[in-house]
Amino acid sequence: MHQSRVSTICLDVPSPTRTASEDFWSGALGVESRRGTSHPEYSVVGGHAGQRFLLQELNDGPARVHLDIHTDDRESEVRRLTALGAREVERHDEWTVMVDPAGIIFCVVLVEQGDSSLEGALSWP
Repeated sequence: MHQSRVSTICLDVPSPTRTASEDFWSGALGVESRRGTSHPEYSVVGGHAGQRFLLQELNDGPARVHLDIHTDDRESEVRRLTALGAREVERHDEWTVMVDPAGIIFCVVLVEQGDSSLEGALSWP
């Protein structure tokens, strides 16, 4: 059995617009942003109840939105989503980039069991 849930809304922004995007979303949401230390390409811009709002600086490509699905068993979750019609695009140490049948990008992110981002998660066989 494993757990998963949509945990993060991530705005992927081109490098030249990162600072303006951080300033805009901080003001729009009424929160301060903070840049990541272990992953400096990310900025956390608020969140609540196990759901985060991130900005991710892109090296190239257009601005877009993607969702992160947090899980305590990445392999099982990737298999489950692949069986539903998703396709794996690339694999990183802690996450797997996938696309749904329409080509919409999302990530499956491994978190430790008991992580607060799994609060309210569904359990899967």
